[in-house]
Amino acid sequence: MTDPEGEDRTIRDAVAKVLETSCTISDAQRYAAGDHRLDANLRKEAGALGWTSVVAPESIGGSGLSSRALMHIYEELGAHLAPLPLLGQQLCLEALVMTGRAQSPATAALVDGSEWASADIPIGAANFSLSGKGDSRELHGEAPWVLDDGSAIQFLTFATDRQGALHVLCLDAALVKRSPLATHDRTRSVMKVSAAGLPVDSRSVLASGAVAEDLRVRLLNHAALALAADCVGGAATALAITLDYLKERVQFGRVIGSFQALKHRAATMKIQLEMVRALLSAAVCACSENSEEATQLAALAKARAAEAYILIAAEMIQFHGGIGFTEQSHCHLFLKRAKHNQLSLGDSDWHLDRAARRWVDFA
Repeated sequence: MTDPEGEDRTIRDAVAKVLETSCTISDAQRYAAGDHRLDANLRKEAGALGWTSVVAPESIGGSGLSSRALMHIYEELGAHLAPLPLLGQQLCLEALVMTGRAQSPATAALVDGSEWASADIPIGAANFSLSGKGDSRELHGEAPWVLDDGSAIQFLTFATDRQGALHVLCLDAALVKRSPLATHDRTRSVMKVSAAGLPVDSRSVLASGAVAEDLRVRLLNHAALALAADCVGGAATALAITLDYLKERVQFGRVIGSFQALKHRAATMKIQLEMVRALLSAAVCACSENSEEATQLAALAKARAAEAYILIAAEMIQFHGGIGFTEQSHCHLFLKRAKHNQLSLGDSDWHLDRAARRWVDFA
């Protein structure tokens, strides 16, 4: 009989042990300062250690584990401010598997980590449109925000045709134009992806119509949970660092952690973290079981986890005093990543509205 909780702890501990040496906070600071050698090393390790194949079916060389295992990896990446573009890779892999392309060379390359992918998952109308018919179709449009460090070989996106039908496409990333974007959160790389008259053959179309829409919802839930897990991991690290500082910093002859006012604020931080950790766990279970509440819980988890992360990261800066406001300190990296997570793939208001609308539909 399997022990899911024991398996979860094993995966979390294994990933954390690697990142403790491969991606320290100092490494993240150097990456944010422009030294991008870290991401190439992390991609190599992720493929070698099986992080890229954790939920892929065993029939194609994957580990066949649950989505909870993948969420633990996302959480540890957030805890170490890692720039690894695992989300786009996993979204593309899931789309290929779900649309019957599990045995394709493109899927095999994503499973073993020899190739990486980026993904544009629209939260509303698709960013791209298709014109023409059959193998004479062309892609037009622009995705303003895609997690991509330039390593992506495949690009997953959605597009609508002139009749308004939705299509999901897997393209050669070299065929689209990618432009790096400057963001406040420099612990990850973001690209603007555009296409103007790019020829699209029928082999690039994974699904159309209702199947494509169902896949979009599924992938959007996956992305929401991944960002929520990143928030939980980052918030946990920020809280741990803050608590250590409270035990070390001396003011007026006492460690500042002994001050009652700071104890109350620290307790609030801990409560917020545990609340969103429980919410994330429930959302992951709902999505893995494809329950009716999957979308609502994924949306709530993303919104609340980002808000909790922002609160904890902001308090982290306050508790560190003057040094916390400087770039020499690592505190700002957590707050910037928290804000980036909050605004990515729909802000908190959008996700709360999404959850509310779904519950009304099922009422």
